[in-house]
Amino acid sequence: MQEGEDEPKPQQEASKQQRVYIHSEAKKYTEEQIRDTKCSKYEAELTGLNNGFSKSGYLKDLGKVHIKFGRLKQKHKDVSHLYEVVITDKSGPRKGQRYVTSLTFTRKVTHEQKCRASGAYVIRTTHLDWSVEQVARMYWRLTEIESAFHAMKSDLGLHPLYHRKKDRIESHMFLTILAYPVSHLIRFQLKQAGHHHSWDTIPNGTQPDAAGHHKPAQK
Repeated sequence: MQEGEDEPKPQQEASKQQRVYIHSEAKKYTEEQIRDTKCSKYEAELTGLNNGFSKSGYLKDLGKVHIKFGRLKQKHKDVSHLYEVVITDKSGPRKGQRYVTSLTFTRKVTHEQKCRASGAYVIRTTHLDWSVEQVARMYWRLTEIESAFHAMKSDLGLHPLYHRKKDRIESHMFLTILAYPVSHLIRFQLKQAGHHHSWDTIPNGTQPDAAGHHKPAQK
């Protein structure tokens, strides 16, 4: 360092943060419904694969079964790691040939741990003077803002824009922004009446079931 140069300042201490643990029963219910649906589909395909081993003409070669099972794991990668799968095989009529006799599966301990953790999440914030309720409500406001932008771009047709002239683009955006508070008011009033519709299901009178499929609303 040459004379007259300022000495490098020590790195400033990172701002203090706090982590807030939040548990939501509504979020837990949603996560459990989604996970149960995915697990049911994975278990059904494993069961179907196992049932084929007792029938003639079905896939039984050990190598091909492992390939088939690998594809199933990849297809259901969100839940396949929660299962312990055992493939039982025996010698075939030809030398070195192996045939699968059964495929069994059980849920791992991590499956139960994941169920207990449903609905829980941690928020990190630098606002040390805020209460848990203040942190949670501010976080929920952010999700509401993100949902608003998503609704405007998808349900209300903000995106894509096919106009070229500036005044038409501005008019398109203005009408979309103007339509959002109206759609929000409609959904709010429906929720107050016990109807939890999404915007795309309101016009045709359908409502989602536990598996996320839309069925006609009961009159």
